[in-house]
Amino acid sequence: MKDYLFKYAKELFIALAITRISTYKYSSDTGILISIFLLSYSYIFLNALFSVPCGRFRWEYTRKSWVLMAVNWYIAYWMTTWVLDNVVTVENIYKPAQAIYYLIVFDIAYYPMHYLFHTRLFWFIHKVHHQAQVNQGVDAFYMHPIELILTVLVFYIGTVMWIPTSPLIIYDMVAIGIKNTMWAHMGADAEHMQSPNHWLHHKYFNINYGNIFMDFIFDTFKQY
Repeated sequence: MKDYLFKYAKELFIALAITRISTYKYSSDTGILISIFLLSYSYIFLNALFSVPCGRFRWEYTRKSWVLMAVNWYIAYWMTTWVLDNVVTVENIYKPAQAIYYLIVFDIAYYPMHYLFHTRLFWFIHKVHHQAQVNQGVDAFYMHPIELILTVLVFYIGTVMWIPTSPLIIYDMVAIGIKNTMWAHMGADAEHMQSPNHWLHHKYFNINYGNIFMDFIFDTFKQY
């Protein structure tokens, strides 16, 4: 557990560093968001090539799969730019407590949604994500567009819609969401998976639904 927490903290720090680089280099929302995505994906891809055993890259991965992920990336970008234009404040005052609050609220909101996705009624949506076939991190965005829209909505409705914040925190949340989610889906097997607990979720389906602490509350946490 200590090793996993250390790795998670390291990846969290890198996500925040990616935000700082992007905001230093660009001034527009579009430039910053694209920079965050490209830097995050480049970091994950280089790890997959030289550091983390991920198995053979499946170049035969269908065009449909890449189109699906591109569509989801664009949807998330459009929804985030709308929030930045219409909800956030203009002041660049960073409040760490607010960022922590956002992460906690998202875990509380995401857990029941993820649980419902595994019920018979909504499985047709979530099963797309569980059909992904590569391990280089991009599987994080291999999902039904409805799931992507609901995930982003759950985060923004549960956070900035109630407590508006500065753009800096939104950028950090985007970087953490993109990079750390890809990081959690990287690794050829359980031994090399960067988030082995999430690997267990993909194997057994009925455990490890949350991100931080909700699995402990509802006794669905399973340690690898």
